[in-house]
Amino acid sequence: EPGTPIEDVAQAAWQCVPLKTTRQCLKTGVQPEEQAERLEFFCNAYGVPCEDVLAAVKVIQNLEIDRMLEHGNAKKEPWASFLARGDVDFIREDMVWLDQQNFIIKKNQ
Repeated sequence: EPGTPIEDVAQAAWQCVPLKTTRQCLKTGVQPEEQAERLEFFCNAYGVPCEDVLAAVKVIQNLEIDRMLEHGNAKKEPWASFLARGDVDFIREDMVWLDQQNFIIKKNQ
């Protein structure tokens, strides 16, 4: 499903900065201390305020959970597989992490 332009930028930032827990960040080869700088660079490249991207990430995270629960519980793929492997928990971990980091990221801009 296509999102709004800011949702598309937020989705890319969530996955590519990445705006994820330390464990998930390290799996991508990015050091956690690089996230704030990467977010700032990413947002500047797209010409959007970091605050707007961070707010949109929170919106799409909630939408992803809702979609995964609805379609996954209805046994529709690929959401059923996402649900089975625990992706809802991963997203919730990202959400908690983002809430804890939000002030730090804004401060570093």
